[in-house]
Amino acid sequence: MTRCKVHKYLLATRQGDNLLIYRCASCTHYLPAEDAEGLNSICWRCGGVCKIPLGRPNRKIKRPHCISCTKVYKDRPQIDVKALEAMSIEDLLKDED
Repeated sequence: MTRCKVHKYLLATRQGDNLLIYRCASCTHYLPAEDAEGLNSICWRCGGVCKIPLGRPNRKIKRPHCISCTKVYKDRPQIDVKALEAMSIEDLLKDED
């Protein structure tokens, strides 16, 4: 296999010592998951170039993807957090028309 310019990382565990690693799906390259944070990777959803997120030690992404490919919940009702104390359960549960 040839070496990639930008790797398409996949989270895996190294056999023998169960170390979390990011390995390339296209070549034989791999490195520890902590060392891969912030590196460029090919997005598993759109194929563009993205970065592996920083500072998420307990929640690694199995197949890194870019921000534009992340699910966005647009239909979620918006609640004013500051007014939440003054609202009653009935206010929260009422159906907005």
